[in-house]
Amino acid sequence: MSINKDSAKILSSNLLGFMDRNTDKETFNQFSALLFNELTYIFETEEVIGWFLDWAKEEGSKKE
Repeated sequence: MSINKDSAKILSSNLLGFMDRNTDKETFNQFSALLFNELTYIFETEEVIGWFLDWAKEEGSKKE
């Protein structure tokens, strides 16, 4: 089974949003670091950091 990058990006964005809304900051930071490491390992690319930055920009614009 292969994992589609577009699907992984959407899923990671949804997971980050859920964890951000439903956990404390320390748990969120641990989860996001783990998710980042796993996705970077799976896709063998630093492209994953862009997904996290995109998510942070979207969340930041929602809060303004």
